[in-house]
Amino acid sequence: VLNKEYRQADKVTDVLSFALEEADGPKPPPGMPRMLGDVIIAVPTAVQQAAERGHPADAELALLLVHGLLHLLGYDHDTAAKKKRMWARQAELLAELRIEIKDFGDAKPIARLGETRAKRPAAKKKA
Repeated sequence: VLNKEYRQADKVTDVLSFALEEADGPKPPPGMPRMLGDVIIAVPTAVQQAAERGHPADAELALLLVHGLLHLLGYDHDTAAKKKRMWARQAELLAELRIEIKDFGDAKPIARLGETRAKRPAAKKKA
């Protein structure tokens, strides 16, 4: 229902992110907390995906939370380059949490815990 209402996609999705900040909008002053937005996870879909992908449901839920948070921080996967960057950051964060994901669901294997992780993307410079 939410996917249809907010994304005009009449299909089931696993996670939706609703940003409170615009990517190029004002940010709170340094030291002040940020209100990024909301992440909504479809738990039944996550449980089913976990079974299909061969990892525990809690690992899938962690993946979806990280994925949703990365969207709130400005990451996206609408191009191959952006997807590569976002998937690398997901793998890095999940490895730091010691959560092993066997498959991101795109038929492409990802780095396993203990393997070399992607480097953090450089911060954008303000003009």
